[in-house]
Amino acid sequence: MTATDRSIELINAAAQAAADRLAHDIIAYDVSDVLSITDAFLLASAPNDRQVKSIVDEIEEQLQKELGVKPVRREGDRDARWIL
Repeated sequence: MTATDRSIELINAAAQAAADRLAHDIIAYDVSDVLSITDAFLLASAPNDRQVKSIVDEIEEQLQKELGVKPVRREGDRDARWIL
């Protein structure tokens, strides 16, 4: 099984939003063969906590604006060292 067209569309939009906020090492993984809860993961890094939060905020804003998608929830936001 491979990621659905919709998942690929979401990942591409999220990756572009992350790049717009200067995220580093942006990479998407197709995990549809090994996980049933999602088709893909997008990983990106940033040099500091403030930028991590800014990247995530931009991804959420762009996915809502362009594709009408809201996150179910957000974890790791407290310290912003990692956010899921």
